[in-house]
Amino acid sequence: MASYAANGAMMDDYWDTCTHSEMMEISKRIMLLLTGEDTNEPTDNGIFHQFWVLRQDCLTCEMPERLYKKFIKSLNEVLIGYADERVYYRTNTIPPLAVYLLIREATSGAQPFCKYVAMQKEYRQLPDDVLEHSHIQRLHTLCAMMIGIHNDIISLPKELHREGDTMNLVKVLQQEHKTSINEAYMMALELHDNYLKEFLLLQENLPSFDKWQNMVYDYVQDLGIMVAGVYAWHTNDTTRYVNGGYVDAEFITQGE
Repeated sequence: MASYAANGAMMDDYWDTCTHSEMMEISKRIMLLLTGEDTNEPTDNGIFHQFWVLRQDCLTCEMPERLYKKFIKSLNEVLIGYADERVYYRTNTIPPLAVYLLIREATSGAQPFCKYVAMQKEYRQLPDDVLEHSHIQRLHTLCAMMIGIHNDIISLPKELHREGDTMNLVKVLQQEHKTSINEAYMMALELHDNYLKEFLLLQENLPSFDKWQNMVYDYVQDLGIMVAGVYAWHTNDTTRYVNGGYVDAEFITQGE
């Protein structure tokens, strides 16, 4: 998971200037490495190599195949989200709220973490009809949205000062409601708090999972701990999420 988290942080910066089509091609290559269709250890870009290493680590720790497939499927959705947001970054355009919410669920990067939590403790025993239940899937979505909003709010001071940083909930709400940045900020906090209330309500009202009930409750509790952990990472970082905490994209785009 540390490897995936580092990859995600690097991707966000390294491929910052990609076009949509370039990011889609990059995504295809990463997925070939993660599925094992391409077994050759990359010798070029270090990030590609890290995804190759990620697969080797999953094989070494004997991650069950069915969980690994869920994990890399969610990771593919992160990559597609990265591609889709490039359109807005490159044109310095703020998306409509409905579009933002779809993309941000992916680009928060939290869905793969939700799938990976199933590897912890004895959760790998949970059957697919539990992990794929709509109640659990909604909890995953709520985790992703809360983590995405944490990032947006904490990053806002620096993102107000640079063109292209348009995938920020506060900016989206400001445009959507034709309001001030302060009012939009409060709206973003309210949206987060509503997601949190929904998470807690769903946690306390789980459907019947028969013999898995106690384990499912513990799994959901650990999802909440994960969200709190990522929030702590965001708030404890004194360089990345402050005004001026930029990393120049190293990828050389060929697109217009």
